[in-house]
Amino acid sequence: MAEITMSMIEYQELQSRANDAQKRCTELEKRIHEVEMTDPEDRIPDLVACIKAALPIVEFAVGNLAPETVRGWPYDELLAFAGKLETMPGVDTRLKEYALGFRSFIREAQEVETTRGRMDNARAYGLTGPTEQAAPTEQAETVEEVTKPT
Repeated sequence: MAEITMSMIEYQELQSRANDAQKRCTELEKRIHEVEMTDPEDRIPDLVACIKAALPIVEFAVGNLAPETVRGWPYDELLAFAGKLETMPGVDTRLKEYALGFRSFIREAQEVETTRGRMDNARAYGLTGPTEQAAPTEQAETVEEVTKPT
């Protein structure tokens, strides 16, 4: 292990410079944050209003279009929307809480799509289960008779 010998004055000077560097770093981080939050064209309120207007549509889709009933649910896009909603400046915490609900829905949609994909692959290779090979019902036979060309 190497040793460094210095006087108390040198040590205090080194500490002072380290403290100055830390203060400067903090000031620069603060300045970066201020620059990121500037909105010279006053667009942030419009963007927030747009998101708030779109939110009921997204909520409706999430609430009424269950992944089991819709093939190809755009959950990647919903994930991106949730991520932007969480990090968007100028929004209240209520809107950020929606993102958590969307993420829960996304997990469900991904599971459904994965299961659906496995089932599609099984069908493609003729690996259908017993429920899919069941005999036609009486009602189905009647429909076939009615629709049979004469």
